[in-house]
Amino acid sequence: MLQHLLDQLAEAHRGASDYVRPEENIEAKVSRFYDRISLPLLTDLRLRIEGVETYEVYPAELPDLFAGDQIVVTGRYKGSGRGAMVLEAMSRQQRERIRHAVDFPERAESMDFIPRLWAVRKIGYLLDEVRLHRNQEVIDEIVRLAKEYGVVTEFTSFLIEEDMILAQAGDRRMLSRAQGLVFGMAQPPSGAAAVDTSVQAQTLQRRGFGGAAAPLPGIVAGRGGQSQESLGLAYTPSGVSERAQQVVRNIGTRTFYQQSKQWVDSRYQKGQRVITVQAFSEAHFALLRKRPDLRQYLSLGEDVLVQLERVAVQIAPQGKSSLSEEEWRLIGTQS
Repeated sequence: MLQHLLDQLAEAHRGASDYVRPEENIEAKVSRFYDRISLPLLTDLRLRIEGVETYEVYPAELPDLFAGDQIVVTGRYKGSGRGAMVLEAMSRQQRERIRHAVDFPERAESMDFIPRLWAVRKIGYLLDEVRLHRNQEVIDEIVRLAKEYGVVTEFTSFLIEEDMILAQAGDRRMLSRAQGLVFGMAQPPSGAAAVDTSVQAQTLQRRGFGGAAAPLPGIVAGRGGQSQESLGLAYTPSGVSERAQQVVRNIGTRTFYQQSKQWVDSRYQKGQRVITVQAFSEAHFALLRKRPDLRQYLSLGEDVLVQLERVAVQIAPQGKSSLSEEEWRLIGTQS
């Protein structure tokens, strides 16, 4: 509990916390830490967003900005149109105010890694909260976010083990395992375990502080098939099994999980209607012409299930080589 108290004190006073492990040089570590915090560039930061309604913003309270650091703020908003971001802070004993006009689109087609970055932040804060409070709603939200956004961390990789992630019949069993994991985290750790817990929570909450990029845990494919390395977002946390990393693919704003040889869209719910198209058939190529937005997802392999607006479509070795007018109507065209 001492470790958690120190973290809370640092957060409450807009500071920073760090730990010296037994194998580290304490003088070097303390020296680097002091050099970092001895030169605050901006203090008492306050961010206000005009033009739209914001919610679920992380971090809720901005820390002081030190030399060599950066602050990445993620959140959600309602509305669209022209707005502004207003940052106020103390710099050299003077109050500074920076106003930057921005456009808030109703739907952004680029920067599709941002929703997952937001989800990672939220999971970090929820895990930190559940360590002290056994809140069922918080646990449910952790599980939901991990499944929807494919956030594979040392805390959520268990969701993917044993093909449990999309087994709807096993949701209760999966939730039971989730409860056991986070309830175990709620027990006051000590020593190295406490430090590990703190560092892991901070990694999720504040990834991007003190570095050029804002890496996302467990994400292995970027927008349009780009690698996370090319986007500056590659990060693999310790404690995540190799299997968990291999059976998750994040493409654009969607997450796919591998079940046996099939890749399944996380948005798919068991029981929904599925139109199965034979791979490399006439219907397959017609589908790509009508819905070119599906190409990036169907490139995963010869057995892929994608959730559309009104129906799910599966590309498989065995399926239909031609579709009816009703089926094409359900599939629709790219919006």
